[in-house]
Order: sequence, then structure tokens, then C-alpha cells
Amino acid sequence: MNNPFAPPEPPPGNRLGGQRSPYLRQHAHNPVAWQPWDEQALEQARREDKPLLVSIGYAACHWCHVMEAESFSDDATARVLNEHYVCIKVDREERPDLDAHFMDLLNRLTGGGGWPLNVLLTPELRYIHGGTYFPTQPRHGLPSFRQVLEGIARAWRNQRGAVREESARVMEALQFHREEERRFAPRRSEAGDEAAEAARYWLSRMDWREGGFGHQPKFPQPVIVSFLLRRAAAGDDEARRAALLILERMAAGGVRDQLGGMFHRYSTDAQWHIPHFEIMLYDNALLLRLYVEGFRLTGDRRWGWAAREIADDALNRLRLPEGSFASSLDADTADGEGYYYTWTPAEVEATLGPEESAAFLETFVHPFEGWLEDRAVLFAQEGPAGLAERWERFAEARRKLRAEREKRPPPALDDKVVASWNGLMIGALAQAGAALDEPRYLEAARRGLAALWAGAMVDGALRHVHRGADVGAERFEEDAAFVLGGALDLFEAGGDAAHLATAQTLADDLLRDFQPAPDAPLQRTPTRAAADIPPQTPLEDGVLPSGNGAAAVGLRRLARLTGLARYEEAAAGILAGARRHPAFAPPSAVELLGAEDFASERGGSLVIVAPLGDAAGEAMAALFWRRFRPGWTLARVEPGSPDLAAWPALREKADAMSGTMGTAAEAYPCPGTRCLAPVRSAAALQQVFEELE
Repeated sequence: MNNPFAPPEPPPGNRLGGQRSPYLRQHAHNPVAWQPWDEQALEQARREDKPLLVSIGYAACHWCHVMEAESFSDDATARVLNEHYVCIKVDREERPDLDAHFMDLLNRLTGGGGWPLNVLLTPELRYIHGGTYFPTQPRHGLPSFRQVLEGIARAWRNQRGAVREESARVMEALQFHREEERRFAPRRSEAGDEAAEAARYWLSRMDWREGGFGHQPKFPQPVIVSFLLRRAAAGDDEARRAALLILERMAAGGVRDQLGGMFHRYSTDAQWHIPHFEIMLYDNALLLRLYVEGFRLTGDRRWGWAAREIADDALNRLRLPEGSFASSLDADTADGEGYYYTWTPAEVEATLGPEESAAFLETFVHPFEGWLEDRAVLFAQEGPAGLAERWERFAEARRKLRAEREKRPPPALDDKVVASWNGLMIGALAQAGAALDEPRYLEAARRGLAALWAGAMVDGALRHVHRGADVGAERFEEDAAFVLGGALDLFEAGGDAAHLATAQTLADDLLRDFQPAPDAPLQRTPTRAAADIPPQTPLEDGVLPSGNGAAAVGLRRLARLTGLARYEEAAAGILAGARRHPAFAPPSAVELLGAEDFASERGGSLVIVAPLGDAAGEAMAALFWRRFRPGWTLARVEPGSPDLAAWPALREKADAMSGTMGTAAEAYPCPGTRCLAPVRSAAALQQVFEELE
């Protein structure tokens, strides 16, 4: 892969050349005296009594590249920065805590945020000014970046005391506002109708013509759509219609790479035609799981096809040699943003020939819509044939175009390994392997978890990011929570008790290091760690599910699978604490609500006791995966296995089976808080499920 993140010798004062992050190394050749966020940089600001510029972005961010080229590579701008500021570059993917903190400040104080995120701070880290992209010249009444820098430098030089007083007042006002939020927050300790409230909220914002929420730009929002699929599985017809419309429109749109299979980050228009071309690991992990869920809910082969193509494309373009997954593919190439993915009709005809290209262009290239200047973004237009039929008919044409596209300079790969995102992809591949009967996806998930464990575990603790042998020191609750979920998916899909043990290790780590009290939600960072910014309690879902939501789901699944009550108690404590927290609002916390699917009175468990490879056991497991069953867990264990000694829910069934059945397979279905009679065939298990429905 093209990966031009290693510039020549950094200019004097620029400390980014040896950094782990590809994004930071993109700025190592700038004339700006960039530093990473560390004590050396913060101490310099205090010692020299200079304000700080903290600039946050990520390697695949198009507007980060624009500002880097326009401002941070400009010698005149660099002179202002180097003379008057201590300049810090942050990779938001390495430091989600810093990103969340400063994004919250920016959103509260300016009403909007995004990347690149640029904030100017006092040496005490109090806010002075901030924004996202700043132009090089004044536009629409707004000052240029250099005018902002020079104005604040002048105020700091001439009115330093007044600037400090104003920044202190701003921070005090923010703190007062947060305390008022806490004081007037609803005190709810038990679940009410939060799920129905959240569903009403999202359905009221549904675009019933094009799918998705709002107008433009449109983000896939797989966490929300998965919530709607769960509602659909419980009989909510409106949620079903909304979710399936979104799956259809996104899969057909230019937001999905119609030749590869993965999704771009978002669509710049309301019709999903023209994407912002970066490709993120976390998006595609969540979308892979989403399309697997859609396939399990409906049996519709469109969603199975879409899931396979996401998985295959991710394995082809994001998987690293050791089995872990890289973070992203850039939006830009040397030929410009989106060039790699777009086509002229002449290029299509040169690749496919006149007859085949005419049919392809009629299906995937609209004569008036979805164009970037003279180049077309491919999307599957509406027609008499269904979406799966269109993909199927043009499978060979798409293969030829994909092969031709691979001759172009590819987008740069950010090859750092983010533990949390890898956990999401590991889990999605495991589910895809089981639901689509594709062993290679399951094997890729196993390899991914083994590689992550080897690369990210240091002194018994999972680290957030590593690149080769260079491992970061940071740890976040989302890492353990998402990898916990991935390990449970692997256990359910493959039955290897080692993966259940891995999940238990991560659960214990979460509760020991990230939970400040038994009845409190988790903090983003370890509770005993020193920090430059206030602790955070992530409850809201965004492009990622919240760490607390993922942890509560994982802990309840773990309790159901193992029979260990302490994990159910821990999940209940997180949920109770979350409901008392001022930031808890059902529409923005649907992952937390998903933990209720695994409450003792909901969902259920299926334990299949059979020798490995037993045909009857495999048939019963396949039956389980054939339908979307929110709130259910699956365990596959061998009779009398010594690996189950620590888990009473599995040991009892395996021991009983070993004493009565020998080598035959037996399944134990337990809906809610009751267990039914064991069954010994897929047909009998199917009858049980039909009666439960």
C-alpha cells in the first residue's frame, strides 16, 4: 500500500518525526515547531508563559490535509506560531479523551465542531478561542487563520491579565452549566419506556424517501439502525420499514464503494450519491455487523451479499500481515480527492468494451447526478431488477473495473492498530462467519484477536494503539469493552473456551480499572491515572457505540454465558448509574438500552453440548444463526470439558450431558428465566423456536 507518512528530517523544533501516529508524521516536515501532547510541551508553555495551539485531526481527514497544505506548510504562518505559541498536534484516534474534551468545549462555546479541530488555550489549558478549518484569507466576514493568531498573540502580549480573567470566567461558566445539568437531571433508577422513546425520536427524524436521518450530509449511523433492527425483531413494523429502507439506499449508493464493498465515511448529499471518500475501519466493522443482522432478520440475500463484500474488501485492503486491522484509507491520493473511486465513461468503455460498458453505465452511472466535475461516482440506480440481481449480473464487469482501478495510485493506509476498532471488526467477522457459513471470516476473526492480544497487551493491560512493536501507553474503557464483545462473538460463533476466558479477563479489567464505584458508569480513562483534563463518562453513542453501552451489553452476555452473577450485578450498576447521570438521554444512548435485551427476564440462552464437529451440533448452531435473536446467547461446549470448570452455567450442562448421552448432541434452550426440556435435533430445536415466536 502507498503510505507516504515518513517525511525527511524534521525542521528544527518539530518533534513529530519519530511519532507512532501516521497523522502526526504527516506534519513532521512542517516549518511549525509541532510537539506531541506530553509533559515536555505543557511544561514549556507554563515556563515560557505562552498560549498553546492544540490542533487535532486524523490521517484520513481531507480538510486536515487542506489546512496542513495551506497554513501549516506556510513559512509566514509558521513564524507567527513559533514565535508566539507552543504548538501541539494530536491524533484524535490515538487520544479520544483529548478529542472528546476539546470537542465538547468547542461545541458548547461555538455551537459546532469537526476536524481539523483547532483550539487556543492559556498555559493553564483554559479556552481562549477555537474553530475547525480556518482559511488562509478572510472569507464571508470571517478572519483568516493568521489574523486570528496575530490578534490573540497581540492580546496576550498587551492584555495578558484580561485574557486570563476572561478564559477563567468562560471555564467557570461552563462548570456552572454542567453542575446545573447534574442538579436538574432526571433521577431514574429503573428502565421505563426508554426504548420506545428512542424509537419515536429516530423515526420522527427519518427520511422516508432516501433513507437515513436528516438531510445532508448523511452518515450511515449503524448504531441507530441496529437499534431499529432490534425493535423490528420484537415486532415493530415501522422500525423494520425504516431500517430496511436505510440498508437498501446505503448499499445502492455511492457512499458504498460499488466495486470493492466497503463504505466511505459519509455522503455529502441527501441521496447517498457523493461520498466523503475516506474509509474507516470502525464504520465498516459496524456496517458489516448491521448487514449480517439485516440478513438474519429477513433472509434477504441482498444483505448477505453486502455483508460478504464488506468483509472481503476489509480483508483485502485493511488487514495487516500479522492479522490485525489498519485504521483507515485516506480520502485523497496524488491525483486528488476521490479520483481512485471515480470513472469517466471513456475509462469504463476502455476496460469493458462497448457492449458491456453500455449496460454497466446505464445501471451504475447517472447522466446528471453523482458527478465530481467530469468523473462519475458509481451507484446502483433504481431499475426493474433488484439490487442483488444488479450486483450479480455485473459481477464480472465489477471485477474487471476493480482490477483496472488497482493500477491507480491507491489511497494511503493508516496502519496503526486501534484496539477498540479491531475488537469491533473481530466481532463482526465472527458473526458474519457463523451467519453466512463462511469459515474464512471466522478464521480471520481468530487471527485478528490473537494478533491484537500479542501486539496490544502489555503487563496484563490492553493498550489503545500500537504500530508494530511501538505500543502506546494510553488505555481507554472502549478498548476493553469492544474487544470483550468481539471475544464473546468469537466464542459464540466457534465454541473455543479460550475466547470466553479472554472476555472474562477484559471484563475484570474494566471493572477493576475503569469503574469508580460499583453503582457508577465507567470512566473513559483508568480511575487511578493522572490526567491533564477532567475525567469523562461516555454514555452517548456517536459513530461508535458508547463504551458504557458496549460494556453493559458485554457484561450481561458474559453473565448469561458463564452463570457468574457478579457480571450481572456489575452491568446493573453501570445501567443504574447511567440513568442517574445528566448526560443520559435515551435517543443518544441506544447501546445502553441494548443491554436490556440481555436482562434476565428477556432474551434467552441456548447451550449446545456436542463433540467438536458433530453434525447434529453444527446443524443446531446453524439454526440459531439463521435468525436474528436479540438478547439471546449461544454456547457450544464439549461434554465433560475441563475448560468449563470456572463457569457454572456451562459446566453443569456439559457434566450432565457427559453422564447421560455419551457422544450425542443435545441443546438446552432457556428463554427468559426458565429452561425447557433439552432437544437432540435441529428439527426439534426449530419447533421450540417457532413456539417461542
